[in-house]
Amino acid sequence: MQDRSDDLLPCPFCGGEAKLVSGTSSMVQCLNDQCIIGDPAPFNDFTHRSDAITAWNTRAAPPVEQPRASTPAVGRDARWQSRDGCAGSMSKARAAYFLDRFKREEKLLGPNEQWAIDYIMAILALHPPAVGEVERPSDDDLDPHLPDTIWAAKRCGIQRGILDGWFVPWSPRNDNQFAEGSWSAWLNLAREILAADEKARTALSTEQVSHD
Repeated sequence: MQDRSDDLLPCPFCGGEAKLVSGTSSMVQCLNDQCIIGDPAPFNDFTHRSDAITAWNTRAAPPVEQPRASTPAVGRDARWQSRDGCAGSMSKARAAYFLDRFKREEKLLGPNEQWAIDYIMAILALHPPAVGEVERPSDDDLDPHLPDTIWAAKRCGIQRGILDGWFVPWSPRNDNQFAEGSWSAWLNLAREILAADEKARTALSTEQVSHD
């Protein structure tokens, strides 16, 4: 059976209302369908309802790591050099993207692994952007400022939504199976796209300032 309890505190992740689910055992869940931690494993399968409520109410939100002053800014050129040299680079946006894709594509994940990914994604959602890292404007805002030739090239195989200082080159599993070209050709094209993208950001920013 399901019953609500006034004794339950709001969810520490989203502030949503909680519910107590009781049957052969008791557990507490967040009622917010959009909450990234809706059903955390540590609060399942309590023998007594009071134990489930106590465990929920004493749960703390994940700590928010403050950026260190010594953290260097990672520019777009630095990310390109790192990606091209196979050293790899990471940002909040990339980490969230890869975690989400891994969870959706990996079929062998058990409940604990899925909850672990959800937990990390919740921390990322609360973490402030690193120094030099800003949220990318939406496609609808940027597209009017992009050259037609660049926009057409992007439709030819490099996915639009992941051009935040890095890219995934065409492969048979990407959105255009008829795309052709060598790795170096796609790398050069992607650099041109990013350069145009940067100009579009500047144009958009100037346009917004003029309207204020």
